[in-house]
Amino acid sequence: MKQRSLKVNWFYNTLSSVLRIVFPLITVPYIARVLSPEGVGLFNFANTYVSWFALVAALGVPTYAVREIARVREDREALQRLTDQLFSITVFTTLIVSAVYLLTIFCIPKLSADLAVFLVIGFVLYLTPISIDWFYFGVEDFKYVALRSLVIKTLCVVALFVFVKTREDLLIYVVINVLNGVINNVWNYVKLRRAGIHPHIVTEGLRQHMTPVLTLFASTVAISVYTLLDTVMLGFIKDYQQVAYYSCASNITKMIVAVVTSLSVVTVPRVSAMLKDGDRDGIKELADKSFSFIILLVIPAAVGLCCVARPFVPLFYGPLYDGVILPLQILSFVIVAIGLNNLAGMQLLVAMGRDRAYLMAIVAGAVLNFAGNCALIPSLGAVGAACTSLAAETLILLLMLRSIRRETFVRLSLAQVSIKSLLGALLLVPLALLMARAMHGWPLVISYIIVGAALYFAIQRALHNPALDILEEAVRNSLVKNGFIKEQQR
Repeated sequence: MKQRSLKVNWFYNTLSSVLRIVFPLITVPYIARVLSPEGVGLFNFANTYVSWFALVAALGVPTYAVREIARVREDREALQRLTDQLFSITVFTTLIVSAVYLLTIFCIPKLSADLAVFLVIGFVLYLTPISIDWFYFGVEDFKYVALRSLVIKTLCVVALFVFVKTREDLLIYVVINVLNGVINNVWNYVKLRRAGIHPHIVTEGLRQHMTPVLTLFASTVAISVYTLLDTVMLGFIKDYQQVAYYSCASNITKMIVAVVTSLSVVTVPRVSAMLKDGDRDGIKELADKSFSFIILLVIPAAVGLCCVARPFVPLFYGPLYDGVILPLQILSFVIVAIGLNNLAGMQLLVAMGRDRAYLMAIVAGAVLNFAGNCALIPSLGAVGAACTSLAAETLILLLMLRSIRRETFVRLSLAQVSIKSLLGALLLVPLALLMARAMHGWPLVISYIIVGAALYFAIQRALHNPALDILEEAVRNSLVKNGFIKEQQR
């Protein structure tokens, strides 16, 4: 298959990430007010609960598959064989896991009380075998993923505003969200068959994949402990209102992380290909650029979000959501850790075959997160969950950076970029205090974002931050490649 430009991939993957921000910005304020914190909390709890089972059903295949598909994408026969094998693994695991899921929602009183919600949202789990975005990431067809998401999300947003009107429409809201995933998966499967790849259930050749798949599955389970367990524990220990507060805060940070870390997903298959070709210098250069790029964005994003949280939350979610403010301020700094973790873990450790080091870091973070949740959630609720998430992500980052230095040939030189980015971000604090004296409401939030971004990048230009050149080059080349601007003649 034709290798696509890294910058074109970056553009389309960033577009996908932007869609994950734009559509919630449109729908979340409406849903928060219509469903109330209890309704929002129930949906997020149910969605998180089924996600646990979907992770087990996937069995680490999505992460493993991106790397393996990238290695054989030029060999049609090997590509078909690998797709059959990975598809078969998920079929077998989904059958078992779906049975366990159905058993729990019928037998656990807290779940059976809202049985219809859990049955419908379970379709995310039932269709795991045809959730094959991993194939398109592996062959680097980010354009298709972005455009498909745009079409389906637009239709679902329209349906949401048409059919969800009151608190009693919670089940309709669940159905619309499930349809988003179902249509994506079915479309993926149909496109794959039309491209000449016909997934079949096979039993031969599965054994060779089990060790790396189970290793990455262990990492996936460990990740779920500190990304999903917070919500589940809040639901069981506290109530759906606390779930809503934490989920609303977490979703804001996730939306920001989705954009600033979009380069990570793009570069995983490219690092695997470079490693196969023995291009160590290329990997070192790509790693330095990627980390510099992320640092340039995550540090001001974290500081800025913390500063703007107090006026933003009641405007965005409504007057019933003041309990979101403090968790959001704490979780804003998770943006830095997650942004760098995605690169250190996925782009380097996993792409370079250091799955065990990746797993050990994740397990350590999961243990810390679980222990912290047990200690803090009963008394602090959403605030306690936010504190433990920040601690876990920070520990994981430190362990991954140590593994990169000890187990790979990559040596990151990020001190200069980090110091300059931090200096610029710290000036956003007095800016927020000064602007809050002159403005209120949406004018304050919007003006702070615009003025803050302009001030930050002006400072980076004055400090000659090399990461700014990387950002400008990536954006310019993507626009040129896609015909938005003409390439300058030299």
